[in-house]
Amino acid sequence: MKPAALLLLAVVVLTHYLAPAAELIGVNPRFAFYVARSIEGMALFWLLAQGRRGVFLVACMLGFALELMVAVCGAFFWISDLAPQPWEQLCDTSTGVPISSITLVAVVLVAGIITGKTSWQKSGRL
Repeated sequence: MKPAALLLLAVVVLTHYLAPAAELIGVNPRFAFYVARSIEGMALFWLLAQGRRGVFLVACMLGFALELMVAVCGAFFWISDLAPQPWEQLCDTSTGVPISSITLVAVVLVAGIITGKTSWQKSGRL
């Protein structure tokens, strides 16, 4: 458990202390914090998923994937001149594909799996 705690501490330090200092190397600290916060979320979901199975693991995997997507799209946004429209997601702007709509469908499907699995367990069909 000590390596996991050290990983989490390192990610928290990266997010809250190094991201604001990104301006020293010419990177907008807001975007550095945005990407670092996503990496922090990925670490948390990875830690939560350890030793889990079933729907909890599926939810953690989806959370990890969404945080990874946010980190990658945020990093691409740094190197582009694109500006998202109001209520438009960074990934949609960066790729030109409605990724936020696709991920929303994935979230709804996972929610359906989780609630359906729970209903099956209660009814004795599982």
